[in-house]
Formats: sequence, structure tokens, C-alpha cells
Amino acid sequence: MLHVVGQDDVDRSRASGGWLTSSGSTKLGDYNLFPTTHRLRGGLPNVFWSTVLGRPYVAIMEHKRLLSCPGADVVELEYGGIRITSHLPFWAARTEPEKFEAWRDAVREHIGREFFVDAPIYGLTARVPQFDWA
Repeated sequence: MLHVVGQDDVDRSRASGGWLTSSGSTKLGDYNLFPTTHRLRGGLPNVFWSTVLGRPYVAIMEHKRLLSCPGADVVELEYGGIRITSHLPFWAARTEPEKFEAWRDAVREHIGREFFVDAPIYGLTARVPQFDWA
């Protein structure tokens, strides 16, 4: 994941059990992305400015759908993963939060909301791959 933490990330992290870490400060620049395996077992935390989905995720998601994510540069990686990178500027989560969140929402809807930690909000059960390394 490559991303600049925005306020929406902080709010979603708090609501879903925490995938951001902080030194105790409330400044956005002091938060770090830290989605550990035990957190990922509940679903993906979100779509980030650049998100790499490894083979376990690609295997349970619709490959063709991943390759056609809206508003993104999508690259199939040599090892079988897929990288999704927003067409919006890198700092968009802070400088254009409404536009960035609209893009994220479109990608989550396109991929399938059942793959994300907030799936229960939509009446869905989170779908996650088997993590055989953990």
C-alpha cells in the first residue's frame, strides 16, 4: 500500500477496530498504515492510493473485474498480484477528500463490498482468502 492518510482513514479505522497506528498524536501525518494479518482476516481495510492485491486476493476476486477498476491504473504483476493505483494525485486524500472518497467508493463497489471490513454494514459477510503463512 502506498497512501497519504486522510481524515476518512482515521474515522474508518476507529469504526472497524483499528488498522492505523499513531504515537498518540491526532495530527494526520503521525498515523501509519498497519493492517496486520489478524486484522485482514476481517476484510480489507480500504482501497488506498496504490493498493497491491496478492495472489490470495486475486484468487477469490473476479480477475476481469479487478483489471477494469474505474479511475485507476491497473497492472498485473509478474507473480500474479494486481496493483491498483488511483488516477488522482497522491495527496488527494488530504487535498481533495470528497473526490478521493468518491473514487474509493466506486472501486469498492466495483470490486465487491464483501471484501472489505465494513461488509456487515451492507448486510454482507466479509470474504477473505486463507492466510496459510500466518
